[in-house]
Amino acid sequence: MALRQRAIPSLCLFCSFNTSRLLSRNVQRFPPLGAVRALSTTPALQRLGGHTKVSKAKSDDRRNRDSFKFVERNGDSPGYIERRSSGYTSSGPNNASQGYRIGTPQKRPTDAQLEYLTAEAIRTGFPKSTAEATGALAGVLRSKNSNFKDLEMKWQYFGDEIMASFKSTDLSASRPDVPGRRQIEISYMKGGLPNMITMLHMNFLTREGYREKPNMLVQQDNMEAAADSRFPHEWYVATRQLQRVWHLHVGPTNSGKTYNALKRLKESGNGIYAGPLRLLAQEIYERFNAEGIPCNLVMGDSIITVDPDAGIESSTMEMVDLNNEVEVCVIDEIQMIGDTDRGWAWTQAVLGVRAKEVHMCGEERTVEIIQKLAASVGEELIIHRYNRLGPLEVEPKSLAGDLKQIEKGDCVVTFSRRNIFAMKRMIEQQTGKRCAVIYGSLPPETRSLQANLFNDPKSEYEILVASDAVGMGLNLSIKRVIFETTTKWNGEAMVGIDISSIKQIAGRAGRFKVPGRDDGPVALGPDGKPLPPKPQVGWVTTLEPKDLRAVKSALQTNVEPIRTAGILPTVAQIEYFASQYPENTKFSDIMKKMLEYIKVSELFHTCDLKESIEVAAIFDDIKELSVADRMTFIMSPINSRNERACAVARRMAECVAWAEDGSVLKLYDMDLEALDILPTTTEDLQRLETLHKMLIHYLWISYRFPATFHPRQTAEELKDICERQIEKGLQAVKFTRARQDRVKKIRANYTLEELSQVPNDPSSTIDLSGLDVGTYSHLAQPDEAASIAETHAEVMAATSAEVQRGQEPEPSLEPRLTKPNYRERELQKKSGKGSHFKAPNPIKKAFKKNSK
Repeated sequence: MALRQRAIPSLCLFCSFNTSRLLSRNVQRFPPLGAVRALSTTPALQRLGGHTKVSKAKSDDRRNRDSFKFVERNGDSPGYIERRSSGYTSSGPNNASQGYRIGTPQKRPTDAQLEYLTAEAIRTGFPKSTAEATGALAGVLRSKNSNFKDLEMKWQYFGDEIMASFKSTDLSASRPDVPGRRQIEISYMKGGLPNMITMLHMNFLTREGYREKPNMLVQQDNMEAAADSRFPHEWYVATRQLQRVWHLHVGPTNSGKTYNALKRLKESGNGIYAGPLRLLAQEIYERFNAEGIPCNLVMGDSIITVDPDAGIESSTMEMVDLNNEVEVCVIDEIQMIGDTDRGWAWTQAVLGVRAKEVHMCGEERTVEIIQKLAASVGEELIIHRYNRLGPLEVEPKSLAGDLKQIEKGDCVVTFSRRNIFAMKRMIEQQTGKRCAVIYGSLPPETRSLQANLFNDPKSEYEILVASDAVGMGLNLSIKRVIFETTTKWNGEAMVGIDISSIKQIAGRAGRFKVPGRDDGPVALGPDGKPLPPKPQVGWVTTLEPKDLRAVKSALQTNVEPIRTAGILPTVAQIEYFASQYPENTKFSDIMKKMLEYIKVSELFHTCDLKESIEVAAIFDDIKELSVADRMTFIMSPINSRNERACAVARRMAECVAWAEDGSVLKLYDMDLEALDILPTTTEDLQRLETLHKMLIHYLWISYRFPATFHPRQTAEELKDICERQIEKGLQAVKFTRARQDRVKKIRANYTLEELSQVPNDPSSTIDLSGLDVGTYSHLAQPDEAASIAETHAEVMAATSAEVQRGQEPEPSLEPRLTKPNYRERELQKKSGKGSHFKAPNPIKKAFKKNSK
């Protein structure tokens, strides 16, 4: 054991002497027996100064045997062994690798000498600048979060407390953060003044919260290296060994760019299609198989293998295969590479997919960033530009609120579930035509069914009411797009629709060709061959006059180019970063800290990790989860806004950590009772949609942990039942007129707020080139301003009536009504009555009166 440990524990005198004869030459030897008899029973390792390993400098055994001498100390301590530097060189814990000078053992100082030495160590221990710092203290001073002046002041307070501790009568008294006189004395005798300064540095760092004292500098470097994301193209070593060719297909909607990219994929017979939505991946999968081209489907929650030998695979962006080499990869909606939430998936696919040809389809604003990315990896880029196949026109007039003007093939776009169902009911009542419904919370299978009903000319569904979900990828035979509004609720406030979204939604009008739709007889040319169909004109308008000018301005405005691509650190980086922290550290805190350490180059930006950190907190107290398993749950599609969905996710994580049965029927927080009700209200429908998301999440996790979550077929059957119930709910759900009035009040207040920000100049307009939201420059017109003022008066009267009846008014009204009006504030300034004008708040007054 002594040979393995290279150190001698406390042994009897005979054993110590005889064992020392067996030690190898590179281990510290004990002095002769005569000297050992004079020692106390204190372990020899402590008396040798704490050095566990020394290297041999000379080979003469006689000189080694005489290299120790016993020295008597003043006081009641028996003494210590002094080591001569001629025979050995130190390689103990406080060595030059930490940046400190190596001191030599010293005799015990007197009280006056110790006080002088301590004051000298405090005076010279803190460097004059960051460049002069050494050891672990240098790692702290040179970190990006440190403040030199602040730490210097704290060092002075630290020194004052040390000097005050000398007045203590208990010589052995010391604290972890403030060493006592006895601790300082021992450190001086072990290594002189340099060792004393080292000890003070370590205590100071412990006092300031740096617990890993000897390894702190190394850990600091490790954390910075783990979070270094400046060169993400180096993460894909196998891909860099290929010489790929990039093809960028850019153009407006309905220009045929995706069609040409998919045509190349069909010709190759070997490749991948990557889409932004599960619905798009499923659409390509069905289209290829309908044409007799074997194609498999790979999504997070579903894997369908039509043919194990199929050469083409349709997948969502996050599920792109980065391991197998293929001929062609088609990456759709490439403009999503700049998204702050999901942009990392597009960057990962562009830089990491092992395809000889990478075809990217998207908007013109992506050209600049794709050119820079291609240059960074030294690969060829070919740009294909397309024009719209059919013209897109804005109608000169809006519908002026008349729903009877809605015709077959129209798509009414609104931005909330309540508005969608209200509009659907009102259109069906006033026109007698059936309406299909599409919005983001619907299951992809249900959205696909609704889209097919609308596209089918033999179907009775002639009008489509949809959210902005129609703007991305859906093939819909829309003749005219009608914006019901150009504002939406973003979870915190009413905001305008950004210009790029307006362009993308409006561009869905006048689709050139829709698969599965009968466009009538095909005209034949002089040679008997069919002529290409004539391009259809796409029309765009609004339901209300006040939104028409905003749509016109948005369609005429050029969108700013995308400057950076989104990235996220890999799981391997996160694992290495987390390994630098103690095991009991919360993983959510580790992710927060890593977010501070991440470094990116000018080509990239870090995607938003706020939601991921919130999800990580759900699993913080499940200690048995590994870092890789935690990241699997964090990146899974959790509905983090729903408490019940979070409870289900936590229970599934416990099943993985504790190796328990994860059957879907044993997850008691799973709201399976919702399947027994027939949805007749929006609340019932929302409950089914939440259950569907939980089932999707369960299936997603089951593919990562198949041994824990089984049988998967049960969850798939429950998911199918849920989708059928949602389809029934779309026909049965009704929206009351009272709630629709409340929606109108929200819109009226938002319009009034926008009006208050516009200068009082009828000829003035707002430049949209620097804005990301819709414009409302038309509100400066006097006649429209008067109309809006009347609407606001009606809203105020309705709100006061609600208060008198004891009903709570719309919460979003209050902050908008209390906001000072721009014009009134300017009038107050000119009249000299002061600029601190605050509009009266009739809601608060009514509440006070009602509460009394």
